[in-house]
Amino acid sequence: MSDSKVFQPTSINELLRTYQEYPEALVLAGSTAIAREQKGDGPFELPDMVLHISRIPELQRISRTERYFEIGSCVPISRILKVGQHVLPKVFTHALHNIAHPAVRNMGTLGGNLGHQSRRLNTFGPLTILDARVELRKSGSSRWVQVPRLFTKTGEPALETGEFISRIRIPFVDWNLQFYQRIGDPFTKPKSSLTFSALTAVEKGEITDFRVAFTFLGRSVLRDRELETLISGKKVPLSEKMRAEARSLFRSSLMDLPGEVTLFQKQRALRLLQWYLSALHEPTSELFY
Repeated sequence: MSDSKVFQPTSINELLRTYQEYPEALVLAGSTAIAREQKGDGPFELPDMVLHISRIPELQRISRTERYFEIGSCVPISRILKVGQHVLPKVFTHALHNIAHPAVRNMGTLGGNLGHQSRRLNTFGPLTILDARVELRKSGSSRWVQVPRLFTKTGEPALETGEFISRIRIPFVDWNLQFYQRIGDPFTKPKSSLTFSALTAVEKGEITDFRVAFTFLGRSVLRDRELETLISGKKVPLSEKMRAEARSLFRSSLMDLPGEVTLFQKQRALRLLQWYLSALHEPTSELFY
């Protein structure tokens, strides 16, 4: 780290100017994911130029409106849990609780977890099905994109030169069935690990909205829109015939995933989906599995 040139801007304008001048710099805040990637016990290695952005007040803000909850990209995970525990969707807060241990959550940020280049980490699946949007800023412009558009179809970062994640906006929508599970560790067991996120709205025995997403803790993400369309509008509990049709459709989508996703991960994902479909029912109140 001593050989790296580290910039520590204290305002958005300073950050924009610096990043425009040094677009090759690596943007960091908590640095927890890069430390896990390198698996070292001592100081981890950094590139020649680093933009450390955790001291910028605007990126540390949390705000709320009637329609959405907005989180600055450098807000620590632990603070998001403290401030938003009673209002944020449980599928999201449970994903946050599953991020390592408290010491890491005190340092790690939502922007870092969501924008990690080599792996889709805990929050990517939940924020995808929640239709969360991300503000990308660079000198002279800003734009809002949906979470999946942070990366290309092949998993490469889709940010333009000089862009960085500044805010994440999570809409308030009622979901009376929510589920999140992470299996395995994305850094130590990448060939067997995955996350499963699900949201279902049930009214008078009918599924009015159904969304699921799997991340395989490499760069692969699977949100099967055909499956969601198939299940939406059906009565609960789902018939065996409907569950069999859904399994067949989902199995075909799994087979289309890139080679980095192992057969073990695909089989595990299929079993999780089968269990979730069989567990769908008319809730008496909001339920988190």
